[in-house]
Amino acid sequence: MKNIKQIALTIFVAASAVAYAQECEIPIMVAQLDQENVPETVSQTIANRLQTAVCVDGIAAEMGGDFQFFVAGKIEPLSQETLAGPPMMQSVISNLIIYIGDNKNQQVYSSISMEIRGAGKSETQAYINALKSVNANNARLRQMLSAGKEKIIAYYDNNYQNILKEARVKMNLKQYDAALFHASTIPSCCVGYEEACDVLLEAYRYYIDNEGAVLLNNARAVWAANPDSKGATDALQYISQIDPASASFIPATQFVEEMRASIKSDIDFEKREKYYNDLELKRQQMQDDKEVRLADIESARQVGVAFGKNQQANPNINYWMR
Repeated sequence: MKNIKQIALTIFVAASAVAYAQECEIPIMVAQLDQENVPETVSQTIANRLQTAVCVDGIAAEMGGDFQFFVAGKIEPLSQETLAGPPMMQSVISNLIIYIGDNKNQQVYSSISMEIRGAGKSETQAYINALKSVNANNARLRQMLSAGKEKIIAYYDNNYQNILKEARVKMNLKQYDAALFHASTIPSCCVGYEEACDVLLEAYRYYIDNEGAVLLNNARAVWAANPDSKGATDALQYISQIDPASASFIPATQFVEEMRASIKSDIDFEKREKYYNDLELKRQQMQDDKEVRLADIESARQVGVAFGKNQQANPNINYWMR
């Protein structure tokens, strides 16, 4: 938590206006399709190449996770032959089909098919060499990405209220990181973005309050088990992770003073105090509430994206994309 908050504050103090004006970013996952006709290494290479190639024009591709929208590629072998040496080489010619789609609703939004050719000392190496043509400079690929992005934006414009409804359901269930994930998926260029930010900030407040309470309880438990200098130091490891905006921050500082009075020695709080002082200084340097709001939105968005990346990918894509 403290690293996310500190990074976000630094970004927005330095260039909040620039960040606010950045091009709309669409989060999608890179899906690795099961393919029986090519080596597993080749499927991994396709995913790796796509992750690099599609991160242009406002698309943020994450490897794996449980994001609704995806980019994926699969190979349809056309021919393979052994080339006489020395050295003996394997040559492959295949169609590579690249898709952008909606895994939740099982729809392909845009696709292209391109012929790829490669040669290498093995079949795997031949495919890997052939896939070098998949890059951000490929004009047809960029055109396909642009078409897919437009349809994804249209989806969010038409469905953002349902997405935010799901975020509120997660909040009511106290699944705050999941609520942040749903609200953070709505891009800044969509009509529901401002409403999404309101929900995002509401969920983030619950999130940091809940996290702060858990951290403070952990600190108290450590101290109760070992009410000495060692226990106070261990408790401080939890205390130092509590966000200053959390409802638990003031009780935490009071608890620190209780520990200090109990052991009658000065604990080394320099690192903790420096962190909080720097954090408050950055907030004071912000020009207005708009910058604070932007920083909190970015912190909340990072929590939501991290949650999505850590979820197990929905395997349905390997069934309906066959």
